[in-house]
Amino acid sequence: MTDRVLVPTDGSDAATAALEHAIALAAEDGATVHVLFVVDEGAAASTGDDAEVLEAIERQGETIVAEAGELATGRGVDVVEAVEHGDPQIEILAYADREDLDMIVMGTQGRRGLRRLLLGSVTEGVLRLSEVPVLTLRADADGDHPYGDVLVAIDGGEGATLALAEAIELARLHGSRLHVVSVVDLRALSYEDGAGHVYDALESGAEALVSEAAERAREAGVESVSTHVTAGRVFREITEHAEEVGADLAVVGTHGRRGVERVVLGSVAELVVRTADCPVLTVRRPDPE
Repeated sequence: MTDRVLVPTDGSDAATAALEHAIALAAEDGATVHVLFVVDEGAAASTGDDAEVLEAIERQGETIVAEAGELATGRGVDVVEAVEHGDPQIEILAYADREDLDMIVMGTQGRRGLRRLLLGSVTEGVLRLSEVPVLTLRADADGDHPYGDVLVAIDGGEGATLALAEAIELARLHGSRLHVVSVVDLRALSYEDGAGHVYDALESGAEALVSEAAERAREAGVESVSTHVTAGRVFREITEHAEEVGADLAVVGTHGRRGVERVVLGSVAELVVRTADCPVLTVRRPDPE
């Protein structure tokens, strides 16, 4: 159950789309929306801005969060408005931790072609380091809320197991159709003798995974569950299947890492976020103690 949702905003179209999505989610779940604007002091300092300019940016931020608050209260959603100073990525993560939030909802830029692979440094940083699930969407994202169709990708790892639990809960709460997909990564196979046997084993394992996941979902009260096993480039198969089933949300797991390794989100999850047409919820395995 999502009780407290954070929406970082800068007033852009992408941030506004994220806010509207978060409000719709909160209205159905009875959650509180926290709207946060961060005055980027580092960026301001690098351009030589003085205190007067920073004050103007802060006033702008207060106006943005106030307007966001009005939008939320107009839908009957409780809202908390906040303006902080510092590095946006650090402040977003610190705020989420301090307020014990359940989810972060962020907008990404709507782009096509190669530029679509650029999320923006703040969004990337939050995705890679957040301890709570992060939902990202473009201003032009496909998909409706309440979620009619939720897709979850699983591979047997801990991150995917957590993603499955999140997807099941969302599907149960919203009465969604749940689509469980597992992809055999052909790039992991060599074409030496015996590769066919390895593929057969991986395919059988994937079939077992999705069958177990479907049974778990039905036991949890999800009425409509479909499964799909395919092979190819993992992120591409996930996004293509999401489009095929008309997914309103895709849920994927990421790896919990520390130090330098933690900077790498995990190629599959990151590429799904960058290329999917629908909103994507990433769920990260907590770092080991």
